[in-house]
Amino acid sequence: MTPGYDAGSPGSRSASSDRDADDRQWAPRSDSAPAQRTGHYDLFESPGAEREGRHAGAEYDAPHSPYARPTGLSTSAEPATSGFGRQADYGNRSDESAAEGHFPRYSPHSAGAPSAPATSSFSAPPAVSSPPTSGYGFPAQSSASPGYATAAPPPRRGNTVPLTAVLAVLLLIIVLVQGVLLYDTRNDVEDAKADTAAVKAEADKRASALEGRANEIEKSVLNPEAVAKEVKPSVFRVNVTGGSGTAFAFGREADGGATYLVTNAHVVQQDFARGIKTVTLEQENRRYNATIQQVDVGKDLAVLTSTEKFPRLQRAAEAARPGQPIVVVGAPLGIEGVVTSGVVSILRETSKGPVLQFDAPVNPGNSGGPVINAQKQVVGVVNAKLENVENFSLGIPVAVLCETFDIC
Repeated sequence: MTPGYDAGSPGSRSASSDRDADDRQWAPRSDSAPAQRTGHYDLFESPGAEREGRHAGAEYDAPHSPYARPTGLSTSAEPATSGFGRQADYGNRSDESAAEGHFPRYSPHSAGAPSAPATSSFSAPPAVSSPPTSGYGFPAQSSASPGYATAAPPPRRGNTVPLTAVLAVLLLIIVLVQGVLLYDTRNDVEDAKADTAAVKAEADKRASALEGRANEIEKSVLNPEAVAKEVKPSVFRVNVTGGSGTAFAFGREADGGATYLVTNAHVVQQDFARGIKTVTLEQENRRYNATIQQVDVGKDLAVLTSTEKFPRLQRAAEAARPGQPIVVVGAPLGIEGVVTSGVVSILRETSKGPVLQFDAPVNPGNSGGPVINAQKQVVGVVNAKLENVENFSLGIPVAVLCETFDIC
């Protein structure tokens, strides 16, 4: 008895079992190509199918079955081998086991060398490594993955229209919000501009008020040193026949770029009466020539011109007021650059016209000198003093000077 063969009971072997025994012979391992086969396939429709019926010619033309078994095959000389390098055993089971639906039982290797295959018109088919996956009754499947192919799902449309609508609504909301924010921002900017303009107007108003207040304070507070420093370059000693007085550059520029100078008529009257129209100006040891242009003896005023360019003093915007501080610069007794200070005592009218009285000391030689306020402007021209009386000085208001000569 062939090892591993279960015949059921002694003497029950049949022709089909003899054929099965022949099919169960082990074949030597071969690395050559598998045997070619032709014929039909048995179909294992159920585990309890009768084996005799299958080999007796119950052939089914169903190559598409995953459990197809070839029958009635003709093979080449070299038998097929299984994937494990040994002959596949398709018949090593008894009729009983076939009737009970058991799967075939394979014979173990023998202790010695494997026996040569028995001569038979049928040989073992090659091992079926995997069930067929295509053909009649099988859907086509992709080569990218094993197993049966499944139909591709239909493309998902999704909620395209609702999603687009939602995005459009969100975009509209964002645009509206930005528009509201921009409108609010514009209103805030306009309000800020208005507030800034109001603040600027208020600041300008306060600055103007402060400037006016500063001017008032400056008018009441005099710095003789600062005034003298700025005024002295415009004041000269004027030398005439038999004496000297004071003159100062004043008013607008004369024709041809010349400079107008003002003094008293009684200072230059003697030379002017003699026809002498040239006088000498002196300042810090520098001498300049000047010409007598006009003389008004009734108002005691005279105008000189010089071709030199001297810094010119300007008239005060307002008339002198009692109590207003003043500075007098002149050349008393021929000493140039002398500065005295005081206040305006009174501005009164006389038969000869308005007279400016002040208490700043003056002496012979101060005649024709300027009376300066705190703003460094001319308020009068010194012309006299009362003898034997202290600090009783007299001057001609600047308004009279500007009315008499067109030089302001």
